[in-house]
Amino acid sequence: MRYSTGTNQSIFILHTKQAENTKATASVTQKTHQITHQLVFLWIRLSPTARVCFEMIK
Repeated sequence: MRYSTGTNQSIFILHTKQAENTKATASVTQKTHQITHQLVFLWIRLSPTARVCFEMIK
């Protein structure tokens, strides 16, 4: 991205956009992590083989 080195506003906009992207990425990562946990939990609850393996690990 190009911006004029003489304008602080352009630099501010660039940093603001980067911060927004970082927040959005963190939010998506957190949501993906939650969904993964839910899927693993469902797999353990629904699969007889998984249930046996889980009991062996405990």
